[in-house]
Amino acid sequence: MLHLLPRLPLLLLLAVIFPCIALAQPEPKREIVIGLNPSERAENVQKNADILAQMISQRAGMPVKIFVAHDYSGLVEALRGRTIDFAFFAPLTYVFAEKIADARVLLKAERRGRPYYYGCIIVHADSGYRTLADLKGKEIAWVDPTSTSGHIYPKAALKAIGINPDTYFGKQTFAGGHDKVVLSVINGTITAGATYSNDTIGESGSWTQLGDGAYNGKVRPIFFSPPIPGDNMATSQFMLDTYPQIVQKVTAAVQSLTADSAGKVLMQQMYHVDAMIPATSADYDPVRRAAELMNLDISGKVKPGDAKPTDSASVAKAEQRQSERERNATISYVLFGIGLAIGGIVLAWMTRREHRNRRALVRQESPAAPPIPNTSAQYLLRNLGVVYRDSNGKEFTAMRGVNLEIQRGEFIAVIGLSGAGKSTFLRCLNRMNEPSTGTLLFDGEDITHATGPRIVEIRRQVGFIFQQFNLVKTISVLNNVLTGRLSRTGWMNSMLGRYSRQDREIAIRYLTEVGLADKVNNRADRLSGGQQQRVAIARALAQQPKVILADEPMASLDPKLSEVVLMILQRFNRQEKITVVVNLHVLELARQYADRIIAFRKGEIAFDGKPDQLTPEIVEAIYQIEKEVLESL
Repeated sequence: MLHLLPRLPLLLLLAVIFPCIALAQPEPKREIVIGLNPSERAENVQKNADILAQMISQRAGMPVKIFVAHDYSGLVEALRGRTIDFAFFAPLTYVFAEKIADARVLLKAERRGRPYYYGCIIVHADSGYRTLADLKGKEIAWVDPTSTSGHIYPKAALKAIGINPDTYFGKQTFAGGHDKVVLSVINGTITAGATYSNDTIGESGSWTQLGDGAYNGKVRPIFFSPPIPGDNMATSQFMLDTYPQIVQKVTAAVQSLTADSAGKVLMQQMYHVDAMIPATSADYDPVRRAAELMNLDISGKVKPGDAKPTDSASVAKAEQRQSERERNATISYVLFGIGLAIGGIVLAWMTRREHRNRRALVRQESPAAPPIPNTSAQYLLRNLGVVYRDSNGKEFTAMRGVNLEIQRGEFIAVIGLSGAGKSTFLRCLNRMNEPSTGTLLFDGEDITHATGPRIVEIRRQVGFIFQQFNLVKTISVLNNVLTGRLSRTGWMNSMLGRYSRQDREIAIRYLTEVGLADKVNNRADRLSGGQQQRVAIARALAQQPKVILADEPMASLDPKLSEVVLMILQRFNRQEKITVVVNLHVLELARQYADRIIAFRKGEIAFDGKPDQLTPEIVEAIYQIEKEVLESL
């Protein structure tokens, strides 16, 4: 032992360094998740997704899961939130994913021996239209705002030769898919349409590859855009830095898909791809230039405030529309203020009445409040209980004897049967429900029976996300998010719906964070369920709260969108250290996203611990339904 003494400092140094090195190693990756971009052939993508996963898994030597995004923004958001590891992007989507999600392109599609394709304008094969001059004043259909070949590139190409599509064509519509554009031209419902072509001589394009050949020979292209870089497969910079070997394996696996007949047929069926070849970011510079020329955001729409009318008549119409919008906005603000005032009066009356009822109940059950302990926890609950009265005055206990602490920055999932007390527990934390017994501390202060301004201050610091979104359907997305700033706005401005520039910047920032920057001016009722819930999340974040409570935020959404919602909540929990407490019915999601799980049964805590401590026996006990309940069903 003595001979080791001279080396003792070195040994101590190694003893410190080696554990640090071990801790710095990334967690082994057990599964690869690949995101696919939506298309007009989405049913084929979904149908073949499992086959694609199996083929890549066999080649990469790892389990592979496929995630089919609801929309382009969802795909980018999933990569940014690390819900997916790789993604198949359309050209424009990749350009924005590079900025927003730190995406890095790996491979690009090759069709008919070329790593690019074209946008084109087609007419009926039997028509007399031969040049663009023949189409002046006629109707044209684009695919959709985000389509690179069916909208962005053809429009940019027209602008490059001095043709403004907005004034050149008599009417413009969005058909919703390449196949729909081709069919509309064939049926004569429109004069011309924009779609994709694999060459500039009209031998191969959407009309030869869609409709099982039924469209071939029935349309004729008369104008072609410059070459468009092919769709691509990308990963994130995080994956390249953390799992470079996995990136290499998956890239090689996808590149080898078209080496055998089965893989080649699959890629043809899904995306009409002949091969995947190496790509660089510079390959997509033409797409960047086209997007800049068109002044587009990620949704393919002109950025707000940047569209300008081109003639005096258009200017007059634009000014008239602006005047009408301002007048309507003023009326809306006044009505909103009146409604807010009436609602405030009613709410104050109801709160006061409920408070009297609850106080009477508390005096009956808890004559002496327990002493307040010293704690650094964000929340502390001691013997907390809630007793309700029904319309007949009958009392029933919703929650009893709850004792726990919630630390700052935790992500907690609350599980249990319906009626177990989950929502009551959540609503106590922001004092929507007043406890009937026990003590509730928030940041060391007793808020068990707080009233008036103190309640407002508590709710300013605690954001709440509801199952049914609770948006004002008839106002814009931006104004819905701005309501999250009401507690920080003067009463007069609140009444009139007026917000500061800083408030608007905060609202737009969080809408951008949840992937809805392009929906700022849309009415809330024009959004999908998943988009509405993301607006609700942005509204809660706009409060800049210490805590976010979410009561079954995914109950109205499909499984894929549910994961996106949890992914967003987890990201803000990690990045901004916001405490998140969310009620969930899906146990697997609770295990996957939460740091801690609290289970309720019959109003009492049945489990409180880490996800890996939740054994099958405990789960069975939590969700066991009583025999008499089953018999009554």
